[in-house]
Amino acid sequence: LGEKHILPHVTDLDELKLNKIKEYAETAVLLNVRGEPRSAGTSTATVPKSVASSINTATMTKKSGGATIVTPDVTANKDEESTSSAPTTKPTTAVKKKTTTASKSPATTNESVEEKKREPRPPKVRSEKPIDDPEWQKLQPDEKVQHKLWNARLAGYEECGKLFAMQDSSKSGEFEDYLDLLPRFVQDTNENAKEKGLEALLIFIQEAYVARTTVGEIVPIIMSKCLTGRAKTKERAFDILLMYIEIDKNAEIEEELIKGLENKQPKIVQACLELLRRALSDFGSKVLPIKPFLPKVIPLLEDRDKTVRDEAKLLLVEIYKWVGKQTLTPMIQNVKPIQVFIVKNVFIDI
Repeated sequence: LGEKHILPHVTDLDELKLNKIKEYAETAVLLNVRGEPRSAGTSTATVPKSVASSINTATMTKKSGGATIVTPDVTANKDEESTSSAPTTKPTTAVKKKTTTASKSPATTNESVEEKKREPRPPKVRSEKPIDDPEWQKLQPDEKVQHKLWNARLAGYEECGKLFAMQDSSKSGEFEDYLDLLPRFVQDTNENAKEKGLEALLIFIQEAYVARTTVGEIVPIIMSKCLTGRAKTKERAFDILLMYIEIDKNAEIEEELIKGLENKQPKIVQACLELLRRALSDFGSKVLPIKPFLPKVIPLLEDRDKTVRDEAKLLLVEIYKWVGKQTLTPMIQNVKPIQVFIVKNVFIDI
């Protein structure tokens, strides 16, 4: 506490005791009895045994009323204990540290084993090699296309394609039997099987009268599942969409392609632009009206994806071939000036 706090409470003591207390206080400051940490390099004064014993036995007497309160000086005892035990505690700490390190090694090993277990395993790659299972070969085509083995489904799609091509009438009952299974043909998880499924579906659309009723269900799946995969899968998807236009479902296909122009995936946007260009080239502006999709095409001339920009220019060139500059110019009056400038440059190139 220091002199300022102690001396006011011991004013009733005689001068000899006060001097003794001051002597103890000075000794306590040297020993840093307050608990402040000593630095390793500083030397501390050693206390004689007589002083230490007198500190332990010394009491501060305070008169309150008629009673006398005796308070032992505990601080000096604490300092003496810490001084005497200091050299012995350090080795003990070192031993404890070694023991702790030794005891932690198995835990660390266990942790490393657990980390290895937590490491993500590489994804399993589907084997493209057919699995020999004679049981599925005895199934009917409609059962094969629903089988869990991809090679069974692939064989089922091939058989379905042959079955559709063999029908004498476009209104055959065989076509209606497969209506509910057609979505499986375009969203198979195996790319090889999906290609065969698309080929079978193309034959179905060519031969079956009921194919006109499948546009609403099949086309959205094709737009999301078949335009970003393999080149062959994409080409089969194009053939199917163009075949739908050929069987007088041009309005529905054009509507889906316009929706695709707003897709966030550049590959789908590019595919829709290409399909519009090919459809316009094959069927003309009467079958595929230009006015509904032109406002969506012009902004794509500034798209950040180069493939989209290039395909938009090609479509614009195709539009120009069909309607000419005089018809096309009024259609682009409401677009941005920079877009008009780009369009005019395209016309100059033509």
